Amino acid sequence: MTKKANIVIIGEKQVFESGNSITGISHNVDVVENFEQIDFKKSDRFLLDISKGKNHKYKLAEPSKESGESVLEALDLALTLAKEKKLMQLILHQ
Repeated sequence: MTKKANIVIIGEKQVFESGNSITGISHNVDVVENFEQIDFKKSDRFLLDISKGKNHKYKLAEPSKESGESVLEALDLALTLAKEKKLMQLILHQ
């Protein structure tokens, strides 16, 4: 599926990189700070970084106010993009 679809991951770059480090698997994605920077003619995998310089250190498997706010921000952005018909499908993963 990932070879036939354009993929936009919405989240914090630091969290994404931490996941890569934990799994030992590196994913090639172009990092952008807003949706308008995405060009599917140049790449088909993007990380839409919502950290805006926060770079908060989250404790693994421990809920916090900051992590909850980050999840809500990502979900709100995803739903907004879907409403604007910029996303065709939404998959949530924790």
